Amino acid sequence: MKRARKADEFRLNASYGLNITTGNADTSTHSLRNDLTWRREALRHKGRLEVDRKIDDGNVTKDQRRLSYQLDWFYEED
Repeated sequence: MKRARKADEFRLNASYGLNITTGNADTSTHSLRNDLTWRREALRHKGRLEVDRKIDDGNVTKDQRRLSYQLDWFYEED
């Protein structure tokens, strides 16, 4: 008996944060997070992007980027 094909599963979560401080020093902090999951049959792909940036008085004091990828294989014996 043949199994019915499961529909693809796709999920995306994104968030952005901004913090601005003024006074003796002007500071802005930006943060971005993206998570992506895509599953097709026995394979699941997961990706993540993170960006952090801080600007103090017009000078970039923090500039970080992270990118990751994960592949999962689900084995099932018929």
